[in-house]
Amino acid sequence: MFCQRCGTPAHADLRFCTACGAPLYPSAPDAPAAVQRGASASTRVALGVGLLVVLIAVLAAAYLLYRGSSAGGGDLRVVNAAFLQSEGGPPRADAPYAPGDTVYVKYDVLGFAKDKQDKIDLLLRVVARDPDNLGLYPPWEKELVQEAPRGSPVNGSFRLGLPQNVPPGAYKVEIQIHDKVKNTDAAATPAFQVEAPAIAPAVGLEVRDFALSLSEDGPPAEVPVLEGGGTVHLRWKVFGMQAREDRVNLEIALKVLGPGGNPVVDEPKYVVVDQSFYYRPRTFFLPMTGHITLPGEFPKGAYTALFTVTDQVANAQIPYTATFELR
Repeated sequence: MFCQRCGTPAHADLRFCTACGAPLYPSAPDAPAAVQRGASASTRVALGVGLLVVLIAVLAAAYLLYRGSSAGGGDLRVVNAAFLQSEGGPPRADAPYAPGDTVYVKYDVLGFAKDKQDKIDLLLRVVARDPDNLGLYPPWEKELVQEAPRGSPVNGSFRLGLPQNVPPGAYKVEIQIHDKVKNTDAAATPAFQVEAPAIAPAVGLEVRDFALSLSEDGPPAEVPVLEGGGTVHLRWKVFGMQAREDRVNLEIALKVLGPGGNPVVDEPKYVVVDQSFYYRPRTFFLPMTGHITLPGEFPKGAYTALFTVTDQVANAQIPYTATFELR
């Protein structure tokens, strides 16, 4: 150390300066070392362990969330509903359908949950409705339990045939999904149009569009002529039937009278319909077809076909008459 008065070097054990006699004081303690940027090794280890624990907790929470969460994230939902040209085919142009067409629909389901076994459990329900909100068919329902797809939606598709008696107007397809794992619901309602001839609703039992032809699906003839025998083909529609618990019970009797008025054909149950029809719109009708065959040796002349249409449910009956010739 040094004397603070004269600056003479002095031994650390001396109490007074040997040069000037001034008292000696211990040197000021060393200045503290500059604060280092960063922590000590032990502090860094402690911080590293803490961060690792936090990271493990975050990853565990994310994994548990993933196992119980939905594909695609978010709430359960039905997306990408579209009409197709054919089953599994490309999208269909936005154009109306016609009676008798087949409607193909596809859709995706996102946001479904997974159970502890990494499985999904979805209830699917599809209903197609006409402009009067009548279901075209009974609801289609299915429960889907399977391994959860990894990072992809559940793909769904179905098809439905449009009956010949559908009225024109706006139709909708109700797609309803229930997730049994997390007890949530989702739905989509794609819509389409049907163009069809306007059909007047029947007020009672009726026969409409009756036609006779010399060939099946051939052009109608007002009075067909059989040359040397042959077959007359028939087609018509019956409107206004009643139903009991969706069941229609209809009978059609046929009697054919020859030129002299004598019966040459007598079939009391020429057509019998005893069938359930789920869809009965205001334009409901039953298309009928049949034929009458006469051999060439039958008497030549005019023949009369007498039809009797009976609705067993409504206890109603109507006659219908048609004529043809044999030459």
